[in-house]
This record gives sequence, structure tokens and C-alpha cells, in this order.
Amino acid sequence: MPRKIKTASRTLSNTGPHGQFIGQMPGKRRSAISEGVRAHLAGGAPDLGEDGLDLQFDSIAAMKAGAWLKWRKDVGPVVFEPREHNFNAIDDLPALRCIPDFGITLLPTGQLGVVESKYSPDSLDPEEEARLKLEQRHFERIGFSWELVFRSKLEESGFIDTVMLLGMYEELVFPERRIKGALALLTPHPQTDLPGWRMRARQAGIPIGLLYQLLYRQQLPLTYRRLLPIELRPWLA
Repeated sequence: MPRKIKTASRTLSNTGPHGQFIGQMPGKRRSAISEGVRAHLAGGAPDLGEDGLDLQFDSIAAMKAGAWLKWRKDVGPVVFEPREHNFNAIDDLPALRCIPDFGITLLPTGQLGVVESKYSPDSLDPEEEARLKLEQRHFERIGFSWELVFRSKLEESGFIDTVMLLGMYEELVFPERRIKGALALLTPHPQTDLPGWRMRARQAGIPIGLLYQLLYRQQLPLTYRRLLPIELRPWLA
């Protein structure tokens, strides 16, 4: 089915000779960034609105990179392909025009940065690798942070698939006393994997949705491993 999604810099479409994997997910919620940090960022970062900007993607690599950035505690606002940058030639750096995959704001400093997402180191040909190194030097020269993230690395040990599963429960709302009660019961336990935490939650009478939210928010130590198919349906696991 033909679909179009508007980003900050262009319109994504899944039509064409080869089609394209596109979509969007809820962005980082405003509530995930403290009032003090938001005041510090005022005027230097995109407005998240009441519920956060939607985060678009145009590939599986970009989708997983976006989910990783949204999960990170040291990253505030995240925008997919925020704008085109035109760098003039300077010193030994040739001119460059680029649209980075993501624009980010680092916490708590408010430093602006960009993130590029690719499949794996082996997927880069020499020309693309050289262009990315040139891009990194241009951005770092003007004070931006610059990161290159690989989908293959995020998928190791089931890390990003687990993060994306847990992230589906971020929007659930629980009474504050219920959250504090769950943490009081669970925090004395040592780090373990997802089945281990589910078993503890059931024994303590804690809903799986609340457990997954606490794990996503990194309030409990989790050992990552590849997910079993049944774990994608936690009400059965």
C-alpha cells in the first residue's frame, strides 16, 4: 500500500522500483527529560511538544538506531534527518553536502550532535567510508558530536530487539506508589536476564507491563541475550 511520511527535511515514500522500508515510532517523551535540562536546552533543541516528536526511519538500520537513541539516558531530543548541511572547503577538508540520519542533543550539556546508521562495517565500500570520515571531521570542527552506529552491533546478544520490546511498555501509566512498591521489591535482586526478572515479578505480584517499563528505563539491571519467539508475546512467556 503506497504511503508517504514527512520528515524535517524531506518526504519518505515506500513506492518506487524497489520499494523502501519506512515508518515512524513515538519520539522521546517530554517527561523523560527533566525540567532543568529542558530549560537549559531552550532555543537550542527542537520542541518535543506534549508527547514528543514522532521519530521517522527509512531502513531497518535507521529504525533500530532510532530506538537505541530514544532509549539512551544521555540523549535528549532526537530528530530524523533534521536538515541538510553544506560545508565549504577549509584547510585540508573538501566541501561536503550531507543530511545526517539523526540530529541529537546530548544531556546534560546540551551539546548538539549527529548520528549516522549503517548495516555493518563490512557493508561500507571505500568511497562511503571516506565520505563518512570527512563528514565526521567537518562536524567535529564546528563542535558537534558525531557517531556511527551499526545495526549488526546493536543486534548482538539480542540487545536492540530487547530494547524495542521493552519500549512498547514505556507509554503505560502506573500510580507512583505502585512504581515505588515494585522497585522496593525488585531492586534488592541481582542482575539477571528477562526470564529471571519475569519470574521475580510474578512471585511478587508485579504486572509484567510495569516490570518491562522499569527495565526499559534502566531502573533494574538486565542481562541481554537473544529473545525466544515466545518472548515477543510476553503474556504467554
